[in-house]
Amino acid sequence: VALDATHVYWSATGELDGEGKPQDGLGTIGRAEIGLTEGEEVDEDFITGANNPQGVAVNATHVYWANGGRLSGGGAEAVATRTIGRAVLGATEATGVDQDFIQVDTGSRELKPQGLAINATHIYAAVNGAQAQSYVFRWGLPEGLNKLEFFDSQHIGLAGVRGIALDANFVYWARQGQNRIGRIPLDLVDDSDAKREWNKGAQFPIGLAVDADNIFWAANQGAPPNAGNDLYRYEVASGKLTDLSVDTGSVAKGADVQGVLGTSEDGESVYFVANGDLDEGGPATGVLPPEGCEGKFTDKDTVYSGECNLYLAREGEATRFIARLDADARITDSDATNWAPHGAAGR
Repeated sequence: VALDATHVYWSATGELDGEGKPQDGLGTIGRAEIGLTEGEEVDEDFITGANNPQGVAVNATHVYWANGGRLSGGGAEAVATRTIGRAVLGATEATGVDQDFIQVDTGSRELKPQGLAINATHIYAAVNGAQAQSYVFRWGLPEGLNKLEFFDSQHIGLAGVRGIALDANFVYWARQGQNRIGRIPLDLVDDSDAKREWNKGAQFPIGLAVDADNIFWAANQGAPPNAGNDLYRYEVASGKLTDLSVDTGSVAKGADVQGVLGTSEDGESVYFVANGDLDEGGPATGVLPPEGCEGKFTDKDTVYSGECNLYLAREGEATRFIARLDADARITDSDATNWAPHGAAGR
């Protein structure tokens, strides 16, 4: 979302394909006039033809948007969808629409722009790349040239850089990979670790905004920030991720799920093994030591110790405790055979 003096702007991915993925050219940028109590003159198709649009930024003359493009692939067609678009703002419509104002991706790195922010001289983008690497890019305005790139070791293996914002001195970015908000000077000179790790308490941050005194962020929008090993359900059509094994009593390990034993044909019921106490004060309470059952992988065998809880998670019902399973043996001689990794069980 972006604002100017009179309007609010937003991006929309458009209709998804059969696999729940964005389709090329179906994304839009919407605009509405800011009224006293609600949006007025709403135009959901203010700009059309975008490719999986993400962040939006606006100044007095132009609106910019990040075309995240295809979710995977480094071929020429996929690369061409990962750009920053620009259009001239008019009283009633956008003109001079250019979906390829800045070509962000260049090939093997699969660079996908996410959040955008602009000031009088530059446009900045939070960018995710292949191999879970992330970046902050900067280009000069108005031409979109003279790219600078910020990347360091703390951006390796940390996918999920999304929102980005500017104040008079710094650029800020939301890094989902470590639940952090980082910041460095606007010239992208990395002067200290402390600024890269400026806010360590942001839980799964997404969007960012700053004013003269404060920074604001949206959190927990893409996936729950629950720690530890939990059991999740992913809905392909909507992209929604739901935690099926929330354990409010264990902050560090979560439910400590060990594995899934099976599901019903309709997917409404799933049986799984976990160390956490998930039956809301039922018979699983106090049964297990803090560590529960634990698998240890060695060169010759896989050994589990302790005891685990078997649960049933069913759509619309509370998680149900079924039984306590014995895992204190070699993997081939205990209940752990049913949920351990198949490669280990075959050794």
